[in-house]
Amino acid sequence: MSVSSLDISSSALQTFGLGMMTTANAIANVNTDGFLPQRAVYGEMRGGGVRLESVVQEGGQPGRVQTAVERRAVTDAPSATELTREIPGMMTTQRAFEVNAVAVRTADEMLGTLLDIRA
Repeated sequence: MSVSSLDISSSALQTFGLGMMTTANAIANVNTDGFLPQRAVYGEMRGGGVRLESVVQEGGQPGRVQTAVERRAVTDAPSATELTREIPGMMTTQRAFEVNAVAVRTADEMLGTLLDIRA
């Protein structure tokens, strides 16, 4: 592994962490009337790596955050959060995070071994 692979994995850790927070927010608001969940949209970085392209609110509006006035207007409606969609998405994001954490640990161990050899 090279230093660039460490950079790629660390960017993925940050990105999947943000995605996990987005999903966790939706799950936490499953009982909030009128809540519209958001989805993390991932993209590829030039040279490798993962980045968060946008956060799309239910209804396809990138980066749009529901205002308090809008939330009050739809408080009679139940939350639009579907746990059957959120939980598998969270599990997938968790596995992607874990894989990249292993890659970072491996790169760190290899770098440590190289420094021990050179010393």
